[in-house]
Amino acid sequence: MSIKTFCICVCYLPPKGSTRTNDPEQFYSDLTRQVYMYQNLGKLYILVVGDFNSRCLDTSDFIEGIDELPNRETIDQGSNANGDLLIEFLVDCNICMINGRKGKQNFTCISKRGKSVADDYIFTTHENLNSCIDFNVKTMSDITDFLDLQECIQIPDHSVLQVLIKREVSVPHNTVLKFPTNLKRIPNKPKSYQIPNDFLNDDNAREKIEQTINEIENELADRRDVDEAYSNLFQLINSEVISKIGHKSAHDDQHKITSRNDEEYDEGFLTFIQQQVDHNLVNNIENNSDTLNSDISYEDVEKSVYRAKLNTSTGLDQICAEFLCNNSCVDMIFKIVKFAFDNGVVPETWNQILINPILKPDKDNCDPLGYRVITLMSIPCKIYADILNVRLSSWLEDNKILDDEQNGFRKDRGCMIHLFALTTLITIRKIERITYMIIYIYIIWKTAKIISTRKLGDCAR
Repeated sequence: MSIKTFCICVCYLPPKGSTRTNDPEQFYSDLTRQVYMYQNLGKLYILVVGDFNSRCLDTSDFIEGIDELPNRETIDQGSNANGDLLIEFLVDCNICMINGRKGKQNFTCISKRGKSVADDYIFTTHENLNSCIDFNVKTMSDITDFLDLQECIQIPDHSVLQVLIKREVSVPHNTVLKFPTNLKRIPNKPKSYQIPNDFLNDDNAREKIEQTINEIENELADRRDVDEAYSNLFQLINSEVISKIGHKSAHDDQHKITSRNDEEYDEGFLTFIQQQVDHNLVNNIENNSDTLNSDISYEDVEKSVYRAKLNTSTGLDQICAEFLCNNSCVDMIFKIVKFAFDNGVVPETWNQILINPILKPDKDNCDPLGYRVITLMSIPCKIYADILNVRLSSWLEDNKILDDEQNGFRKDRGCMIHLFALTTLITIRKIERITYMIIYIYIIWKTAKIISTRKLGDCAR
C-alpha cells in the first residue's frame, strides 16, 4: 500500500444557456464539501479534473502573503462569472491549478469560435503540487496527426491534459498504520438540500413539536436548564432528519477534533480589559442603553434565522440552517435565545467547536503552526450572535460611538475607504510638494474570553 492513495474527482459544469441543469454556486458548494470530506480521511493525493467552463484571467488562486506558490502562466485573456466562483473554491480548499505552473501551457479548448483555457483544468492541493513533475496539453489536431487520422469528419474541441506525478515510496507490508485514538466521532451531516415538504409539517411532527415546546418551556421555567431545553430541540430535529431525510452513506463518515476554550488566558490581560471597559466606556458614555438591554423579540429571531447563510457546514450539533426555516423551529429557538439573553447563559454545545486543520504547502505536518485552521460553530449559536451583533452595531452607529476612521466591520465600509484616503493624501502632498511620513503598524490581536455575562448595555450605564 502506498503512503498516499489517489483520489481523482472528475467534474463537469455546463456552460451558461445549456439545456442541462446549470447552478454554478450549488456545483462549487457541493464540490467544496466533497474535497473537505476527502481531505479529512487522511493522506490522500487529491486531483480534481474536468470541464469547468470558468475563465478567470490571471486572478490569483491562492492567498498572497500566506500561501507560497509559483506564479501561474496565463494565456487566456477572457473571464466570466464562473471564474470568480472557481477562484473562491480554490482558495477555500487550499487547492491550486496545475495548468500554467508545470510543463507547457496551451489552450485546452480550440474551436471555430476561438481559443480558451476556460473548459479543462487539473487542480491539486498545495502540498502535492511539487509531486507534479510535468504537465502537457495535447490538442486534438496534434493527436490526429500523430495517429494519421486524416479522414476524420469532425474533430472534438477539447484537448487532452496529461500530468506526470511522482509517487512516494511504498510502506512495507508488515507496517501497521497507527491512527489517533483521541478523536471524537461526529454524526454525518444530513443532506440538507433534500428537505421534503412535510419536514416538521405533518400530523405526527406537529404532535412532537407541541410536546417539545412544552418540554422546553418546563425546562426553562421550572429547572432553568438551558442545556436540557436545547437537547429537546436537537432530539426533535434529529429524529425528523432520520425519518424523512436520512444520513449520508457510510463512506462519508468523518472524524474531527472537538475543541473548547478552557481557562487558558492571561488573567492580567483580562483584568486590564475589564478596567478599560469599567472606567473609560462607562464614564464617557451617557447615551441611553435601553435598546441594548431590551427583550429579544420573536421578530428579531425570525429575521436572524432567515438571514442565516444556507448550505454551509454545521457545528457539533449538526443542525443545518435550512432545518430552522419554519415557524415551529423559530418559536423554539426564540424561547432558548430569550432565556439565554435574560440569564447570561448559553447551551454547553454552543461552547464547543469543530476544528478542521488543513496543512499549508511545504510545511511540516508535525508542526501545529503549519496548519490553517477552519473552525465550525453551531448554527443556532451563530443566529444568537447575529442578533447581538445587529443590536450592538445599530446602537454604536446611532449614538456615534465609533470614530469616523473606523471602517472595519461596519456596514458599507471597509479597507477600500482607508486605501482611498491614503492614496488621496499621498497624491495631494505630492502635488503640493509636502514631505510626509508613513508608519506601518502590525498588531497581533490577543484572544480573550467574554469578560462577563452581563447584558450588552450594562457596561454603558
